Amino acid sequence: TPECHELLLNYSWPGNVRELKNVIERAVVLSRNEKIQISDLPPRLLEASMERGNIYFSVGMPLKEVEKKMVFSTLAAVGNNKTKAAKILGISLKTLHNKLAVYKSQTPEP
Repeated sequence: TPECHELLLNYSWPGNVRELKNVIERAVVLSRNEKIQISDLPPRLLEASMERGNIYFSVGMPLKEVEKKMVFSTLAAVGNNKTKAAKILGISLKTLHNKLAVYKSQTPEP
């Protein structure tokens, strides 16, 4: 997928070509789709990308889920500082609080 391609291009590959080869072979074996998905790649690649401030979404992910993931990822990146997160996201602090309340109400209780 385009997201996987970008993730693979942006990874630093400390193990060089051998590591890249192993990751591709593993993804091909594990993939249940015609194309390699982000979920087919080792979590360390996505984690390294997120540490650099990148977030990846699967094609077809509902926009509500994309927004939710962006909000929570931004909050995590700024140490849960809601004022900073709202500014980065380009929304008011009140809007952020409203979105968080909606997300909380949608979360099933254990």
